[in-house]
Amino acid sequence: MASSIFDKLQVEFIDQDESVQVVADTIGSSGELVNHGVDAGLLQQIKADITEFFRLPLQEKAVAIPPNGLQGFGHHFFFPKEQKLDWADLLFLVTRPVEERSNGFLAYKAFHIQLFKFMAINLGVDEEALLGVFKGHTQSVRINHYPHCRQADKVLGFSAHTDGVGLTLLLQVNDVQGLQIRKNGRWFAVKNLPGALVVNVGDILEILTNGKYKSIEHRAVINPDKEMITLAAFHKPPLSCTVGVGPLQELLMKGKAHYKTVDVVEFTKGYFTAKLEGRSYLERLKLGALAGTCNGSDEQIPERYIRTEATCEEVISNYHGDMAIPIIDLNKLLSPQSSEEECVKLRSACQYWGFFQLINHGVPEEVIENFRSNIIEFFSLPLDAKKEYSQLPNSLEGYGQTFVFSEDQKLDWGDMLYLQRSLKIRQSLDQYSSETKSLSLCLFEFLAKAVGAEPESLLGIFEEQPRGMRMNYYPPCRQSDKVIGLSPHTDVVGLTLLLQVNDVQGLQIKRDGKWFSVDALSGAFIVNIGDTLEILSNGKFRSVEHRAVIHPNKERLSAALFNYARKDMMTSPLPEFVKDGKVNYRSISYRDLLSQYFMSQLDGRNRLERLQLEH
Repeated sequence: MASSIFDKLQVEFIDQDESVQVVADTIGSSGELVNHGVDAGLLQQIKADITEFFRLPLQEKAVAIPPNGLQGFGHHFFFPKEQKLDWADLLFLVTRPVEERSNGFLAYKAFHIQLFKFMAINLGVDEEALLGVFKGHTQSVRINHYPHCRQADKVLGFSAHTDGVGLTLLLQVNDVQGLQIRKNGRWFAVKNLPGALVVNVGDILEILTNGKYKSIEHRAVINPDKEMITLAAFHKPPLSCTVGVGPLQELLMKGKAHYKTVDVVEFTKGYFTAKLEGRSYLERLKLGALAGTCNGSDEQIPERYIRTEATCEEVISNYHGDMAIPIIDLNKLLSPQSSEEECVKLRSACQYWGFFQLINHGVPEEVIENFRSNIIEFFSLPLDAKKEYSQLPNSLEGYGQTFVFSEDQKLDWGDMLYLQRSLKIRQSLDQYSSETKSLSLCLFEFLAKAVGAEPESLLGIFEEQPRGMRMNYYPPCRQSDKVIGLSPHTDVVGLTLLLQVNDVQGLQIKRDGKWFSVDALSGAFIVNIGDTLEILSNGKFRSVEHRAVIHPNKERLSAALFNYARKDMMTSPLPEFVKDGKVNYRSISYRDLLSQYFMSQLDGRNRLERLQLEH
């Protein structure tokens, strides 16, 4: 029965150029399109067949979504078990190109091409510049069925999101309303006109137009007494597109780029492997050109960088004795005569501070200096040269800002580089990474010994595992008391080794509710415990909240080396660290731990504390 309805739904929209009447200005974000030229009888037949499909028994509708696929009947954008679900069932199908069509469903000619043409005219760019991106375009449809719910105020039909496409055309199948769009922080209900199509700009079109057209956050709400059915047709560049998705060159002649250029495949993969979270995915593609635009003297600080909390908490500086961050000497750890005593100091440092400075670490000075020089050289490049290494969607690697998920989120006063592709700095990094690898493993070994556990308990988890490198550039700011270089956070990894690249201080750690400035010793590494190691040690080692502050006159550079655990492991306290039988943290897969960390804003220790068990 279901397949026969699919067959009936093989529809071809009529491409009637003269009947499309639209002014591109009205579709700058979203709008309703009338006189669109689609035969009214044809639309009624589509509506009837869709309604018939959702009337089928569940076992007939249940065309399973294949692994790593979207086509079929069911739920989408569903990842961790604790994630809240939408009150809806969806049927998603690719309709163009024809060879990718699952069920020969809804192939229609592209009258939307006319919309792209009018938009190009409105932007003052050549039509082909915009149309060329969508040549051989991919078209898909998603049919949404929203059952009624008597407690409609407690559920949501479709979570707040933007569309990761160029253009969306929405057909209201029945007369029940439920679409809402967000503007200026408020939700507005959309009342569909009879026979009209609701058109909205997607993320890709916002990027192509360099932000002149906006991809608006929208959602679906539920009716308490009636079901709602809609059909959304999505138009986006083909996955084979070699142009990439980035601001059109003609628009860049009139101003700077506000978005990164990204590969279509990477963009699509990133969108469909993330939860729906408003504009967060799109916001990650914006260029944070802080170093190039706000590195001057008395320029007004952009509103998004102003942080009222920067000066409202007490900061302790120039402290000594028991109030100073511990110093651990690797030579003493390795020496049979002093190892036991230094191990006691190491355990205390990790238990009460979560940080220590490591001296006599054995990494050759020449290796460190070459690495430092290359970092300084990179951040001294012109902004356009650094942008060539911009971060790709769904990836941390590259130049830019991280942990940016919404338009109204406050930003950090800093730029970062996670390494990717061919870059001169790569060679010095490889040498540096090689020299510090054995150092990290040595520290894991002594950390296990410090609590009477076998070294293999930690080495087996971190040995031969990925290591990440983030280089941080913090420009000076005359009003440094109004900005923050890096928001308060903990590190999700096992262990972090921080190298101070120049002699400007800025690291602060939080202890007993107060911030302590860290005066980095010349030639030392600053080492800190990460979330993973706190969980594995059942809280015997502490992952401590820390942040970076800004100097009013000098730039600051640092490089953090992160030691990750095995991705296939369950993260939970190790038996060797639970000798009293009381487990203090719940288990979580390491993949989920990383996913939750990198898909959220930095928020101190909150994420880690949600994993703690109450006793």
